[in-house]
Amino acid sequence: MHIHAGEAAMRATKFLLLTSAASMVVAVPSWAQTMEAPPEATAADAAPQAEQAPDESPDESIVVVGTRIKGSKITEALPVTVLGAEDIANTAAASGDELYRSIPQMGDVSFNSSYLPNSSNSARGDVGSVNLRNLGVGNTLTLLNGRRVVWHPTSRADDNLVPVLTYNSNAIPVAGIERLEVLRDGAAAIYGSDAVAGVVNTVLRRDFDGGELSVQYGMAEGTHLHEFNANAIVGHNFGDGRGNVTLFADYTDRSALKAHDQYYTESANKSALFQGTDFEGVATLDGRSTITPWGSFTTVGNRRVSIGTNSLTNASGQFHIQPGTNAGCQAAMGGGLCVDDGTNTATADRNLRFDAPYAYNTDVMPAVKRLNVFLTSHYEVADGVELFGEAGYYRAQTDSYQAPTGTLSSGPIVVPASNYWNPFGATLLPNGQINPNRIAGINAPAAGLPITISSYNFADVGPNLVNVKNEQFRLLAGLRFEGFGFDWETAAVYSEASVRDRSDGISATLLQRQLALSTPDAYNPFNGGNIADPSGADTTLSNAAAIDAIR
Repeated sequence: MHIHAGEAAMRATKFLLLTSAASMVVAVPSWAQTMEAPPEATAADAAPQAEQAPDESPDESIVVVGTRIKGSKITEALPVTVLGAEDIANTAAASGDELYRSIPQMGDVSFNSSYLPNSSNSARGDVGSVNLRNLGVGNTLTLLNGRRVVWHPTSRADDNLVPVLTYNSNAIPVAGIERLEVLRDGAAAIYGSDAVAGVVNTVLRRDFDGGELSVQYGMAEGTHLHEFNANAIVGHNFGDGRGNVTLFADYTDRSALKAHDQYYTESANKSALFQGTDFEGVATLDGRSTITPWGSFTTVGNRRVSIGTNSLTNASGQFHIQPGTNAGCQAAMGGGLCVDDGTNTATADRNLRFDAPYAYNTDVMPAVKRLNVFLTSHYEVADGVELFGEAGYYRAQTDSYQAPTGTLSSGPIVVPASNYWNPFGATLLPNGQINPNRIAGINAPAAGLPITISSYNFADVGPNLVNVKNEQFRLLAGLRFEGFGFDWETAAVYSEASVRDRSDGISATLLQRQLALSTPDAYNPFNGGNIADPSGADTTLSNAAAIDAIR
């Protein structure tokens, strides 16, 4: 996570200058299948079902989508699942992410809008992914009408902390899908290394004449989740059936799902849900954060601080703030707070862990507004010669409230000895007055000790608002013709995707300046959280001027 207010803009571009496929007018039994092949190149054509008998007709066309790699050898038919329009309609999917999740061969789809939503180091916003056979995001090739689509610009870390990219499944126009073809086996020999897990080819409708409109509205009872979805398709044949233009459009408006909407998401501590089971008492069920408003600190130079023989820090100079009701208090600070040596991650201080969903009712799913528009066209200019084209546009915006900002160990913040609230600060303030916040009797020098913030959550600043805007477009122009005993197809494709990620945060520069003040408007990281409910929302806030100054 970041310590400063951030905006990230990323862009991915795909430009395929020329693609071509040629199909020989002969029958090859080991590759062919009995089916009426559409004009588009499809994964199903490339990998037919083994159980279907080959067509003995000499006019059969064999179309391979992909690139032939010399030395690759396929000795048997590849397993392909085809979901038709009726199957797709039965899923009632309102987005590409929902549709792909319905595929039985799909694995864990963790690359989505709910994965690490409070970290700008993860893809956020309206994003979905494809993970065939659970072989990992980024290992499944996604095609649209037999051609590659642009990568989503932002990445996330996989289980080995390696950044991975994926195609954004939500950019697929669900309203216009004719069928979905799933190659359920590795196809790297034909398609390249990004098809290790398989291939998913989305084929859009063509030759549609007329219009359709569907509208649906739904809500999850007892929650804030409401969703409106509208799909439209309109098409027209012209030139005595030699040409067609078809337009699809999807629009979705969904509200956020809040943490308090469901009993199993209202707290990061799931221990209570497993009482009376074999998992009762398992520590990992407590997912509350150790980065809390009850800060952990270290004296610069790791100097031990004590009052006589009573140590306020450990040998490494570490200490933390806690309620006076917790065991281990070494020195009172007033206001029901005290100093204890060491960090606050020990079992005895588990009540100090921060429960952001409970405290701030954060969003489990973001609010989203999504628009998908796609146009396909083709025209037979002469016998055996056809021009075709595609144009697509996708735009989405998500808004989400997430946990407040915490510190990073890689970017330590130092509280100067001059800070008004520093418990180990100078004996006298710059104006000559006695420092009211220095703990009496400590062995720190009269000039005070600077303190490094080891772990701290800026909960008094409030939750983060994360706003992400995605945009993607695709243009394609192509030509099909027959000649020299082959069917020829060539096309030029240009596609581009961009993401703008904005979130609230704290400026490290402004924070450091505010910590250096020796007046009450200095930012105070030593005021703890909620004494009555330590895991809850922060109620011991710095003054408003200090909070506004560090945003």
